[in-house]
Amino acid sequence: MDEKYIVRDIRAKEDFKKKSFSGYKKSEVISEYFKSCDNKQIENALHWITDIHCSGYLEDFFERVFNYISNHIHLNSFNLPSIVWNHCECYKNIRTDTKNLQKIRNAIYEITALIVTTTTHRKLIKKKVIKDHDFNMNKLSKMLISSTNHIPANIIKSTDPRVLTIVMNELAYCITKHDKMQGSIQDKKVKEKEFYMDKAVYWICWIHKWELIQKKNGGSPDCSFRKVSDVTKEDSCDIIWICWSIILAECKHRRIDPCILQIVSLYNMYKYNFTRSKKSSKMSIIIHVLSLLILEQNNETRITDSKIIESVMKSNIMYSIIKKYEIKEKRVMPNMLEIQPAKKKVEKEKKDKRTDKEIESMNKMDMVFEIDMGRQNI
Repeated sequence: MDEKYIVRDIRAKEDFKKKSFSGYKKSEVISEYFKSCDNKQIENALHWITDIHCSGYLEDFFERVFNYISNHIHLNSFNLPSIVWNHCECYKNIRTDTKNLQKIRNAIYEITALIVTTTTHRKLIKKKVIKDHDFNMNKLSKMLISSTNHIPANIIKSTDPRVLTIVMNELAYCITKHDKMQGSIQDKKVKEKEFYMDKAVYWICWIHKWELIQKKNGGSPDCSFRKVSDVTKEDSCDIIWICWSIILAECKHRRIDPCILQIVSLYNMYKYNFTRSKKSSKMSIIIHVLSLLILEQNNETRITDSKIIESVMKSNIMYSIIKKYEIKEKRVMPNMLEIQPAKKKVEKEKKDKRTDKEIESMNKMDMVFEIDMGRQNI
């Protein structure tokens, strides 16, 4: 890489905890990036992603962009999850500083261009508001639409909360390919894909609300331990992994379905830096997955665009611009002990100050005397 495109800076990662490479607040840089994406301002978005990269914020960037894709783009760009996850994996496998690596520059510029140029005409299904009466047995029985078991064997374990078995079965039924099923259970109403989608989102939100109620009442919402890669042992007891087990089991039945690659990528995005406190913000990723399994999608989304190519080609130019914020030399702070005045010198200065006051007073007296003499002469 040409020297004029290489960013050299002596600051450590800790120096960018509050301020970015260009001197902006960390939260402001990331916020402005996504505002630029919302407003389809590709030049601004490329400027902010360059600052994000040079500041060492890519880990936070990827976590935010995963949620953004599911919230704002989802089915509008069918192949985007796998593209973004592949770039993230490439970044994760590099242990050194990446700001001068061409493949990482190209990757984040491609992601940015794809996000900005995607037309978002299909909206993500909103979360359902679950109220206390939704846990009433009469209301719950009215919401059930499955009369047979659809949970694959070995999904539910002996120590899992029993109340969730019925709910998980409803979720499993909603994501099943109904066009290949036969029986009286299939009526005109439930054949509608939107109906199944609405029900699936309802049950995901119901499970989340149930968990919050259990915690509030002092109970434990945990399930049996499930080995989940890249997730801590404690967090692997969360009930959300039962939902994912059902989803992944359904994927095994659709081996040739083009949506499987996207679902696996979204699953990895969901696990990325997972903690229980992030479950609510990651809900959109699960809804995105449900959309891929249930709703119709266009899997021939065009991802090659002149703006994307232009954006990747100009990446080094943007890094050459941000070089003006480099700090190449360590700033040496003066030794304050060396410039502190000695006590004698301070006393002398005080004495001089008193003398100055006396001289000033005498000068004023001389001035008054001269004025008076001038008046007398008049």
